[in-house]
Amino acid sequence: MTAIARLCLILALAAAPAAGAMDFRVAGRELHLSGRVAGDELAMLKDVEAAHPGAIDTVVFRNSPGGDAWSGYRVGERIRDHGWRTVVIGGCVSACTLMFLGGRSRHFGAATRPERVFLAFHGPSSGNFLDNHAVNPRGRPEIRRWILERTGGKADAALLERFVNNEKRADLMRFYDPRQLARSDGVSALFCPAAGRNAANPFDACEKIAGHDAYSMGFITSDERIRVTPPGRLPPPFRQTLPDAPK
Repeated sequence: MTAIARLCLILALAAAPAAGAMDFRVAGRELHLSGRVAGDELAMLKDVEAAHPGAIDTVVFRNSPGGDAWSGYRVGERIRDHGWRTVVIGGCVSACTLMFLGGRSRHFGAATRPERVFLAFHGPSSGNFLDNHAVNPRGRPEIRRWILERTGGKADAALLERFVNNEKRADLMRFYDPRQLARSDGVSALFCPAAGRNAANPFDACEKIAGHDAYSMGFITSDERIRVTPPGRLPPPFRQTLPDAPK
């Protein structure tokens, strides 16, 4: 790569997130993640760790529609290995939930709009989680194993099999915070078919799942609601380190 080409690449990266990866922002001891899981998040995370050695103890998931399953597992494993806690403060879907489950302790964030805070699960696709593919049977044992391992076997077997084996990957099993949502019927879990996913009120458009919630399933492990840095006070996105130019 010539010096001019490298300069152009640096300028391009300064203007846009690296390779379409999730948005990484470090605020104090919090690492905030949002956006699509594109496939290079593990490398991004390693760069963040190198730039902030020993600083991070909390990973905050804001809003992510999911994406690449491999990255979801690898980032989740690294979160687990570091012993970091995880907090969800937006919609965290598919590959995002794999990352979230890596948390040593797992929390709902303190939310002003609790109806917008949820974990959403579905079966593994044959490509990445955003591609339009059928459910991948070979991916089922891996997602089942990861969920059972991280929840200590608490996940209800029937509900787990329902979303892991569901042939319609557009259908989602959603789990909200029962205390902050404070519904009179106590329901905080929904099975949402594709037609109900974007409804103004998913509790009218989706099937209500009584008797189970994010706590009974083992997805959330602490009743402490974490107050995290608000979006308006977050620093600019972290930029991935460029490799040295060949000599």
